[in-house]
Amino acid sequence: MQELIYFDGLTNIHNRRYLEFQGEKWVKEAVDRKERLYCAIFDIDEFKRINDQIGHIAGDEAIKNIAILLRENIEENMMCARYGGDEFVILARAKGNYEQVFRQLFEALTLKMFLYNDEEIKLGISMGVCSLERVSTKNLKGLIALADDALYESKQNGKNKLTIIR
Repeated sequence: MQELIYFDGLTNIHNRRYLEFQGEKWVKEAVDRKERLYCAIFDIDEFKRINDQIGHIAGDEAIKNIAILLRENIEENMMCARYGGDEFVILARAKGNYEQVFRQLFEALTLKMFLYNDEEIKLGISMGVCSLERVSTKNLKGLIALADDALYESKQNGKNKLTIIR
């Protein structure tokens, strides 16, 4: 029953409901312990074009492939969730150099091709990353909103980019 509540049916990774429930706990713990917490939000560039030109099944396959890459690259002190549509959110508890971790994840997501009907498709990803310490309102909503601002900066700067708010 919990799988139905907290996991996305298409990707079999956590869903937005789980992120909101568990993520708020992570934020509170980070604030209480004065620890760093990072948030990344990303989406697939030109996702509508994939659905319109190649088909919705190809769009679903793109999302599934992103989930596979996330499972392969997420560390134990990180949480990822499908936020909605082609958007994903990652929370990372402080441990080492997270700018480097997100750069490596971004690279893994953008360099990998996936096969659909014998055609290799490369996805563009726009990602925004921020730290809880930069958020004035210390809650999950504020953290995601700031990461979303960074995401839109990536989009405005030409897409397929990573923007980190320091």
